[in-house]
Amino acid sequence: MQDPTTKNSKLGLLEVLLHPTPAWRVILGLITFLSLCFLTGLGQILIPLFPACSFAVGLFLYSRAPALYIGFVFWMWFLCPLIRRLIDYQSGYLTPGPWTFTALLVTSISFFTFIQELPRTNHKSNLPFILCFGTLFYGLLVGLIQNPIDHAIVDFLGWLCPLSFGFYLFVNWKYYPQYRQVIQQSFLWGTFIMGSYGIIQFCTAPQWERFWFDYAGVTSFGVAEPFGIRVMSTMGSPQEFATTMMAGLILLFSNKKEFLSLPTNIVGYLTFLLSQARAGWLGFSVGLFIFVSFSKLTTQIKVFIGIAAIVLILLPLINTEPFSSIVFSRFESLSNVETDSSLDTRLSAYQNLFNLAVSEVTGKGLGYTIDFPGFGARDGAILPTLFVFGWLGILPLLSGIGLLFFKIFYNEDSKSDKFNIVAKAICLGVLAQIGFNFIFISAMGIIFWSFLGAGLASQRYYLSETKFFNSNKS
Repeated sequence: MQDPTTKNSKLGLLEVLLHPTPAWRVILGLITFLSLCFLTGLGQILIPLFPACSFAVGLFLYSRAPALYIGFVFWMWFLCPLIRRLIDYQSGYLTPGPWTFTALLVTSISFFTFIQELPRTNHKSNLPFILCFGTLFYGLLVGLIQNPIDHAIVDFLGWLCPLSFGFYLFVNWKYYPQYRQVIQQSFLWGTFIMGSYGIIQFCTAPQWERFWFDYAGVTSFGVAEPFGIRVMSTMGSPQEFATTMMAGLILLFSNKKEFLSLPTNIVGYLTFLLSQARAGWLGFSVGLFIFVSFSKLTTQIKVFIGIAAIVLILLPLINTEPFSSIVFSRFESLSNVETDSSLDTRLSAYQNLFNLAVSEVTGKGLGYTIDFPGFGARDGAILPTLFVFGWLGILPLLSGIGLLFFKIFYNEDSKSDKFNIVAKAICLGVLAQIGFNFIFISAMGIIFWSFLGAGLASQRYYLSETKFFNSNKS
């Protein structure tokens, strides 16, 4: 597969805007179209046009500019929920369908790669992914039999698209250097823009945010007033935002010095704290530990100095109201688990559901949702996954994921690549949240499967280089 964007991978932003390639023209065209619709108050026409136009752009990029397709997918997940809230606000009602429907559509294009790879399913490097895909199709079959068809299909897409995208990154390992650069730049700018908007959201509570809070009846995301919102920025929930920011902040450790690094770190860490997502904080701690453990001494020193500098910059700010009461009260709840009512409720629900979950053999299939007091639809991934797939489905799924983690940690050919270390750190940072968040689907699933696939691609790339070097040497 040729990548027409390779020769343009080092173009500056100004040069891209002044002399856009055909791929950039369609992206800029979509941005211009969306902006004009919102500025003229015609957001309602975007209800069908936004997903349709985005899907068309995704198809064009997938076939003509694969590296830009990767960046486009990430930006869809970064921005789609906010665009949806703006559409709803200008329409005057909550439009139907999943919040991330457009992002799912664009990501689903990567499934074509899996279809192309089917003739080579016997390749041992593809086996772990094949086990995971097999579990999803098994869950779909059971779900179509036992649950409403539309629910089964929507859930199937929610699982399939992130997995397909991770597989897409893995099988195109030959273009790993270009894809790595695109991912780093996407998260650098994404973290800065999402962090900046998160501060605006927290301090001003824009009208479209208040509209969504009022009509959606959301109570767990704070209150729709200045300094009352749990920051979710451009995304659909504080937990998804925190996991994405976790990935972006850890990725900054692998970026070379960029003029955006300092402001991105400041707004990133501040809004990361204001999300009040304790599971995200836990994931960041795990990811940071993994990154430091696998890095060289010089990198470790730089990380500690960088974090110390950010703490010194942010500490005076978070010690002032209203930041201090919000952040420190949330931190106190980590040490005072006895007084954490939400944790007690969740643990009680887990205990009551555990015996039912472990007795599932065939599973209830995709489309099934746990309806139990004190347990939300996305409160953790362990019990819901066992309910959906049963033991017949979850064993191959866990085997596939286990093999992927074994491969990403076992091979040391790419140990000098910081991005590979970052990919490992982010994957384990997301996995650490498995008891609190549904990490395999939606935005969290994109982070999990993408960096798992990209990390494996880097190892495959360096392994190929090593073999080529040894063959030439001999």
